[in-house]
Amino acid sequence: MKNYTITFLIGFLSVYSFAQEGIKFLDAEFGEVLALAELEGKLVFVDAYTDWCGPCKKMDKEVFSKKEVGDFYNTNFLSVKINMEKGEGIALAEKYLIFAYPSLLFVNYDGTVAHRYAGFQDQKGMLSLGGQALDDGNNLEALSKQYKDGERGADFLLKYLQASFQGADGNHVKILEDYLATQADWNTSESKELLFSLLDHPNSKLFDYLVQNKTLFEEIYGASTVTNKIQTLVYESLSKGTTKLADADQLFRRAYPKEAKKLAAHYKMVYYQQQENGKGYAEAAIAYVKNFPAIGLAELNDISWGFYDIVEEKKSLKKALKWAKKSVQKDNSYLNNDTLASLYQKIGKNGKAIKIANKAIAIAKLSGADYSASTALIREIEEGEVRE
Repeated sequence: MKNYTITFLIGFLSVYSFAQEGIKFLDAEFGEVLALAELEGKLVFVDAYTDWCGPCKKMDKEVFSKKEVGDFYNTNFLSVKINMEKGEGIALAEKYLIFAYPSLLFVNYDGTVAHRYAGFQDQKGMLSLGGQALDDGNNLEALSKQYKDGERGADFLLKYLQASFQGADGNHVKILEDYLATQADWNTSESKELLFSLLDHPNSKLFDYLVQNKTLFEEIYGASTVTNKIQTLVYESLSKGTTKLADADQLFRRAYPKEAKKLAAHYKMVYYQQQENGKGYAEAAIAYVKNFPAIGLAELNDISWGFYDIVEEKKSLKKALKWAKKSVQKDNSYLNNDTLASLYQKIGKNGKAIKIANKAIAIAKLSGADYSASTALIREIEEGEVRE
């Protein structure tokens, strides 16, 4: 069966290769293209795309269709387009760690990657990229082998760093660490620019250097940009699971030495809320309010609403009810009263819930605010329904 498939593909390729200008993409399974590549002694060029990717469509129209690009790629590679969100593309995206689109892969017949690039390339860039992929001494595979063999020269590391970053293979931060280790002074404009531009996760000593030398980077990029960079690295690491919840405390201590305890406690509360874990949220929220009593009324109201939203245990709900009462006493606003009414309804005290909801509506009418949520709460109670 395999031989039949390969024979069919060879015949298909010989007919299809003259059908149009530009790159000729095979309509075949990835494994079949690899088998054909082994027979022909060629690399496989993979256009890893998605339906929603604008640059992917632009490359289809303006680059892959060009005769010069087609002549070069049809001569030197077997080419295939794979949607990374459909069919076999889903598993391939995971295997090849593809997170950016388009990703342009050059794959050996055994499935290993000879070279890769993430992002748009114009016609000239595609020709250059293909040439580099064919260069057994300078493609990403070759550079990786030299690195594994112990090459640590500064010029080599800089070249490897560029190829790794452009290829989005996930190795560039480690390479950057090794490159900076060859530099006596990290305070040069080049070193700071490389660190600030290429650092994309906090699980590196380079992140600690950025935090500890924040003012040096602020002189170049501005305080808000540096602050946003640090914050993005921290929260992306947590949201993507690169840093586990158990390690969140340590990460916040590294990123925000003066505010770490409060930020870590707040993150745990938000984490459980996003997971819709009522028990975890209640425990984290109670600890947060206890340890940081100076939080504002608006935040306290938001936390109380979180209890209404996902917490079922009555003892915990009564704790939130006390906070909601406190918020109303200090700020007799519509939102605070609506939250209090909702909590009364959830613990089964419908009479008090209706009374407070009507109070909330009266307050809203005075200011012209929307009170539809309170009206809906009253209607649900009266109809004997549970508000979702």
